[in-house]
Amino acid sequence: MKKLLLILGLLAFGLLFQPLFAQETFPRNDVADERMGMYAFTNAQIVVSSGETLTDATLLIKEGKIVAVGKGITVPTGYSTIDLTGKHIYPSFIDLDTHYGLPEPEKSARRGFSAAEKIPPETRGAYNSNDAIKAHYHAGEMFDIDGKAAAKLRSSGFGAVLSHRDDGIARGTSTLVTLGETTPNKVTLKASAAAHYSFSKGTSQQNYPRSMMGYVSLLRQTYLDAEWFSALKERPFTDQGLEAWISNQTLPQIFAAGSWINALRADKVGDEFGVQYIISGGTDMYQRIAEVKKTGASFIIPLNFPEAFDVEDPLDAEKVTLSDMLHWELALTNAATLEKGGIDFAFTMHGLKTSKEFMTNIRSSIKHGLSEKKALDALTIEPARMLNAAEQLGTLEAGKVANFLVTDGKIFEEKTAIYQNWVQGEPFYLKDLETNDFSGTYTLTVGGQSYEMEITGKPGSHKAKLIVNDSTKLDAKSDFSKDLLSINFAPAKDVEERIRLSGWVEGERWVGRGQMGDGSWTDWSATRTGVGEEGTEGNKGKEGEEGEEGKEEMALGQILYPFTAYGMTSLPE
Repeated sequence: MKKLLLILGLLAFGLLFQPLFAQETFPRNDVADERMGMYAFTNAQIVVSSGETLTDATLLIKEGKIVAVGKGITVPTGYSTIDLTGKHIYPSFIDLDTHYGLPEPEKSARRGFSAAEKIPPETRGAYNSNDAIKAHYHAGEMFDIDGKAAAKLRSSGFGAVLSHRDDGIARGTSTLVTLGETTPNKVTLKASAAAHYSFSKGTSQQNYPRSMMGYVSLLRQTYLDAEWFSALKERPFTDQGLEAWISNQTLPQIFAAGSWINALRADKVGDEFGVQYIISGGTDMYQRIAEVKKTGASFIIPLNFPEAFDVEDPLDAEKVTLSDMLHWELALTNAATLEKGGIDFAFTMHGLKTSKEFMTNIRSSIKHGLSEKKALDALTIEPARMLNAAEQLGTLEAGKVANFLVTDGKIFEEKTAIYQNWVQGEPFYLKDLETNDFSGTYTLTVGGQSYEMEITGKPGSHKAKLIVNDSTKLDAKSDFSKDLLSINFAPAKDVEERIRLSGWVEGERWVGRGQMGDGSWTDWSATRTGVGEEGTEGNKGKEGEEGEEGKEEMALGQILYPFTAYGMTSLPE
């Protein structure tokens, strides 16, 4: 009886305190740290979305989620407060066309046209008879965190990506993940986020298909096979590829077209089978914008604009066609043309040689007519909507994942820096947030001599120069670190001896010790006499919206039909 009472007592104790000792399903090989991750970001300019900006506002996050955002919010007890006076907060970006965290497809040696005909599939198991149909591939099962790749994406402002494998006509499903570095279990938002297709057979070594006609035929035939297969009460055989294809139809359908003509081809197949694709297009959609609009599709648009042609050699110049030159000029208007056509789209970094091109090319698109509002939408809410993930990502609203950027200005301004990228409530530091603005003019006194010194540049990237007269400035090697300064300069031109100074901030001036050119030590000081030029804020839009940069009027070439020499400027009736 006593044993029974003891057992019942232990059970009651366990049930009573179950919330306090919750089961950890993923083992951790370190010291458990169960702090709640509660932060309050105050006095910031918060861009909730492209159409709503709050000044002197507060953002509260807890356990990787946004708790509240707004003005006049009282910071609850237990939150760590971060004062972001003068800083901006934006939603982190989302990229829908990446291979992040996935292994590369295994590639076999290419088989030429003279090789023996290859008919049977190489994929082992009860899968589709054609190796280009890889509907069974599940990126969520293969995904793993790649810290190096994640860091590059975060440095460009991204906080979440859609990752898929670009292999085959039917490519299987993708996974939606954040760019955190905890575990795949925690960073995965949707293990099966979308189904993917293309007009490329990928790594398949089978002879069929080998042409665009074959790609379209295989795609259509697989739709027909799946309709027949799903209508049967009893399957006559096992085909895991068709089963996966059927199951994947409930997901967003993404088609990698790559050009306007393939986008129209893909949409025609989709229309035949009642499927509305999200189309991953190219930089040439502007060439047939009316036809592109008729597809009714949303688009994923790259920013890999063509480079300028080298025409120094006259023989090389002869090979450059009018079509090439026109596309080089007009590709920059691609996004603006889509916006004017009322077509929804998202941007991707896919196809860029370096991540540095990303923001540069967005600014070029803005310069060529794209609105800043649409540019921000194309990086945040539009990709979230396409994946039916707007309840998790895309804007800074209560209940959403705490993915956001901390910047020192408007995100699309050329000199704006991203200081921090928070992913699921975890900070990733890109630049020192606590940098002071020391720009301005100073009177530098050292060794009984006075010099006029100018400090230029934004906080974190200051440079110092000595002003001899209106036309002569002497460069100085300088290093600014928070409230410390080291500076090295020659007091005049054609003088080899250099003065080396080290100091710290005291109010509105610098003080410290230094060594003259002859090796003697001396005290020095630099007193501020004027402030630096204030950065322009650009043209401000109406309150509550991101402002618009001034657009340049550019004389550009015309769209031709066909897009080649001797083409017409309008379609024939």
